[in-house]
Amino acid sequence: MKTISILGCGWLGLPLASSLARAGWSVKGSTTRAEKIPELLENKIEPFQITFNPDLMPGEGAGFFDSSVLLINFPPRLRQHSEDFHLQQIDALIREIEKSPVRDIIFISSTSVYQDLNREMTEEDADPDHVIIKAENKLWDFATGSDRRITILRCGGLMGYDRIPCKYYSGKKDLTNGQTPVNYIHQDDVVNAILTVIIKNVWNDRFNLVAPGHPVRKDVMTDCSDKTLYTAPEFIKSTKPEPFKIISSAKFLEATQYKFKYPDPLGFEYYLQ
Repeated sequence: MKTISILGCGWLGLPLASSLARAGWSVKGSTTRAEKIPELLENKIEPFQITFNPDLMPGEGAGFFDSSVLLINFPPRLRQHSEDFHLQQIDALIREIEKSPVRDIIFISSTSVYQDLNREMTEEDADPDHVIIKAENKLWDFATGSDRRITILRCGGLMGYDRIPCKYYSGKKDLTNGQTPVNYIHQDDVVNAILTVIIKNVWNDRFNLVAPGHPVRKDVMTDCSDKTLYTAPEFIKSTKPEPFKIISSAKFLEATQYKFKYPDPLGFEYYLQ
């Protein structure tokens, strides 16, 4: 039986784990909170409570890394910890992988590694000083230097279902960023893209993962408010140009021939709230 361990079974990791379990995979999933363990069990996921602080506690996670594929899905908590703390977590993670049978690694990264340079951004444009790029590079160097395979997916703003962008703008007035393009991706497309990487053996590369459509923020918030119970925000014209970036997913589309379920954020589905 194919085995995968998903480090971080939260908003993204849980639906991915559930999809793989339904497809016949043996799935191990981690959470930092004991109260989430019953939910993992209900979804036929073998649960593990793991917290890198920044190292594993003795005995913590025993058996979790006994898989052929590992998906790493825990972002740096920079409000609570320093950049060094996150890089120490990555170092500890590498030590665990090194002792394990894991051969394939997927690292969920972020488009926050790109600065607002008022243009389209490709994978080569990442800020080398960003902590997530430093984390990427640690994992990349380890994997490629130890005869393992790795794929890094830099996800845009994760939206859809209960992740509702207009929730955070509801009723606000005099906002000036209404004409900046968004870089969003729907939960279903992230899950399906990860499955595509695994099924098609798309390894040893770095990809942006963002819906190909980039409508402006005002249109997205209006559409989102129309679909939910939130109040549409009010935007005014800025007195100076607002910085922006447009993240290109062309490289991923070319490598995988993936078809987005939600290619345009104006078509995203949300739970009615």
